[in-house]
Amino acid sequence: MTRTYAFDGGQEISGVDERVLSVVLDELPAMVVVTDGLERIYHVNEAVAEETGYDRDELVDEPVGTLLSGY
Repeated sequence: MTRTYAFDGGQEISGVDERVLSVVLDELPAMVVVTDGLERIYHVNEAVAEETGYDRDELVDEPVGTLLSGY
């Protein structure tokens, strides 16, 4: 499956395999949150879980504001 991802300032990249991107993002030491167009969480890496105390699975499909209100 291929999706379009937006980064810094709305720049978009496309044509990236979702599985490959997930592996790369999961390896980053910085917190990474990927949202959809409705600002719902699509993916978070392990750094987010460690920093916030949330389980990664419980954040998926939640509004991104969940992270702001929880810690």
